[in-house]
Amino acid sequence: MDYLAETLANGITVRTCRMEGTHSITLILILKGGAAWESRGQKGITHLVEHLCFRRRDGMNQEEFYYKIERLGAYLRGVTSRDRVLFELTVIPERLGAAADVLGSLFEENGWTREDIRREKEVVFRQLEDGNDYCLETMISDFFNHAPAGEPIAGSRKKLERLTRPQLEAHKAELFDSARCEIILTGPITPDHTRYARKRFSRLVKSASKKLADITPERFLAREARHDRLFTGEADKIKIGLTFDIDTSKITPIQAELTRGLLCDGLLTPFAARLREELGLLHEFQNNLEFYDFGGLLYFIFGAREDQAAQMMDEITGILARQRERLDKRAFECVGAAYTDGMAALFDSPRRFAYELAFDSGISTPQSYIERNRQITYEQLGETAREIFRSRNMIASINDVPLDQELMDRLYEKKELLRNTLPR
Repeated sequence: MDYLAETLANGITVRTCRMEGTHSITLILILKGGAAWESRGQKGITHLVEHLCFRRRDGMNQEEFYYKIERLGAYLRGVTSRDRVLFELTVIPERLGAAADVLGSLFEENGWTREDIRREKEVVFRQLEDGNDYCLETMISDFFNHAPAGEPIAGSRKKLERLTRPQLEAHKAELFDSARCEIILTGPITPDHTRYARKRFSRLVKSASKKLADITPERFLAREARHDRLFTGEADKIKIGLTFDIDTSKITPIQAELTRGLLCDGLLTPFAARLREELGLLHEFQNNLEFYDFGGLLYFIFGAREDQAAQMMDEITGILARQRERLDKRAFECVGAAYTDGMAALFDSPRRFAYELAFDSGISTPQSYIERNRQITYEQLGETAREIFRSRNMIASINDVPLDQELMDRLYEKKELLRNTLPR
C-alpha cells in the first residue's frame, strides 16, 4: 500500500492511501474549527452550518442535491465534533471525480434562503429533543470549567432561533479555512484519482487564516474534590460519571485507547466481567475518549439502581485501584488481539480506515496501524493506567440522585473514598 501526503499552495493538506483489493473509494473533507471556539451566544452554529451545507448546493435545492448523490450510488455523511467538522463521500472508483466536485463545491456560497434556514433549524430542534444526553453534557461542561468550549455541540433551541442568515454565512466562511483543511482519500485509488483530487482542491481560494484560541481548561490536570458534582433528580437509575484528564505529553492517544479498551471492551474486561456478568449491577454503560491539541479526556458513565449505587461505587473504586497496581493479564491479551489481529477488517474497508487516518496522526497505512499497536507492551499500559487514574486527573459527577439526604451523604462518602483511594 502506498501512502502520500502533500500540502497544496492554498494550505490544504491531501493525504492518500492506496488500498489494493478494495472496491470503493472514501473521500473525507476535514475542517478544524467550529464548536469549541463558538461564542456562548452562538452555540450550535457550526452544527447548523454543517446541516445547511446539504440544504442547498450548486444552485440546487436539497431534493435536487440528494438526487444527484443518490444517482452516484454514493454514501454521504456530515459530522460535527467539538473541534472538527467532517464531510464524507464513499463511491465506486469511476465516480471519484464527481465526489471530489461535490466536496469541493461545499466551499462555495450556498445561497441559503430564509426558508432553508427555518427548515433546517426545525430538523436540529427535533435532534435536540431526541438526543440530549444531559449526564455526558454536564461532565464535558465540568471538564471545560463551564467555559463556552464545553457547552453542547448542537446548542439550544433558544440560541439557534436567534441565529441569522448573515451570521451563518459569516461562520461558514470562517469554518472553511483552507489552511485548516485536510482531504483524506482511501481505497483502490490510481495516480489519476490523486491528480484529479489535487487539481480540484488546488482551485480553491486560499483563506485568510484566523488563529484559533487556546481552549485548554483552566484546571486541566489539577482537579480537586470541590470540582466534583452531585445532581438530584427523578429517574429510574442513578448515573455515576467519571472523567480523567489525559496528559498527551506523557501518554499517546493509542495507549489511552488501549487502556480504555482493557477496562471496557469485551466480556473479560474488568468493568464488564465484574459489574455486569458477575454482579449484575451494570444497567447502562458509556465510555469514550476525546482528544484536542492540549490533551484529552477519558470518560465513563455507569447506570445503577438506587439501591445498588453505593455498591457500584465500591466496585468501581476497587477495579480502578487494581488497574493501577496490576493490569488484568487476560484482558490485556484480549484487547491486544482486538487492536491488532481484530483490525484486519481495516484492509477491506477504505471507509473505516479513512476515519482512522482522520483521527490518528501516528499512522499511514493499515499495516502501520496494526504494527504500531503490536509494539505496545503490558508494562507500557500499566504505566499508562498509573498515569491516568489519579485523583488530580479526575472529576466525579453523580446524577439523578433522589432527594434522600441519607443516600446523598452515603454516595458523597463513596465518592470521597474513590478520590482518596487513587493517589494524587
